[in-house]
Amino acid sequence: MSAVAPTRPRDPRWLGLVAAGLLLALAIIDTPGILRGIFTAFLLLLPVPVGALLLLLVHRLTGGEWGRAMRPALARAAHALPAVALLVLPALLWPSLVFRWAADPASRPSTELARFYLTAPGLALRSLVALALWSGFALLAAARPDRLTKGLASLGLVLFGLTVSLVAVDWVLSLDPRFQSSAFAMSFTVACLLSATGFAMATGRGDLPRDDMAKLAAAFALGLFYLDLMQFLVAYDGNLPDKAAWYLRRAGPLASVTLALAFVGAVLLPFALVLISAWRASPRLQRMVGWAVLVGIALRTLWWTVPEWQGSVAFWLALPLAAIAAAALAALFHERSAFALRAGRVIHGA
Repeated sequence: MSAVAPTRPRDPRWLGLVAAGLLLALAIIDTPGILRGIFTAFLLLLPVPVGALLLLLVHRLTGGEWGRAMRPALARAAHALPAVALLVLPALLWPSLVFRWAADPASRPSTELARFYLTAPGLALRSLVALALWSGFALLAAARPDRLTKGLASLGLVLFGLTVSLVAVDWVLSLDPRFQSSAFAMSFTVACLLSATGFAMATGRGDLPRDDMAKLAAAFALGLFYLDLMQFLVAYDGNLPDKAAWYLRRAGPLASVTLALAFVGAVLLPFALVLISAWRASPRLQRMVGWAVLVGIALRTLWWTVPEWQGSVAFWLALPLAAIAAAALAALFHERSAFALRAGRVIHGA
């Protein structure tokens, strides 16, 4: 009897090539819809790796069992940041198809600062610098934690604070350049932290310190709820036409249901998890809450962005296709960097 040779499992990254090919084909039919869909996928995927980067940097400064237990999940997520960052490139190359102010300069606020700030070269420069810095620190924190000193971790947090104040406006608020919110960069950051914690809860092992992750998730959830609520109350109290119009575009039945589901997943369930000890003690329930957090943050992102466009079929198809392409590219990056790291250790050991 002849022995059957073991079959090598098929490389799943071919799905990334198929997804990229479908995106190119659909772009011929509906270029604006595909570009807006890819950009929205970028905003949907970004919070988890960015939040993972921040938690890794914070843990390098503070220490603690929570960071050591969450590190495998956080490192895996942070490693994907360069691949996710590439999804912003189409919007930077053709900004007039994504951003209203780039297509119609008259839509910009009539101030010197807006005319100086809202330019295509400025958008590209700020985005590329921020994502390059974040990706560099993410790879360092994820792949070479031995080289991440406390000084570098502090520098990374400072640089993040400076850059996120700009790009959070560029990527989300400038979709309607007349809407302003001084707290949005902070709420964006807290949403990233909550997303990374939810990812660690959803993908972590059953022996992780459940109390620590539940408390982190609840703290970030309450912080996000406070910041978003204060932004709404300030806009409501000011009763300014531009801000009122922004919220009215998000007050329809579907948008209201989306926001309610986002509140349940990203705020209510994490808060309930820390209050109900039986939930907190169950690894299965904690994983479910982790997935609910990820869905809630994704719905919140869609609530912020989709009303600025008329979502076509191509737009909605681009979301999963871009996510598949980014996941395949992240897997390739992870494999190459892991190989390079092992080779470097062998050479160093030799």
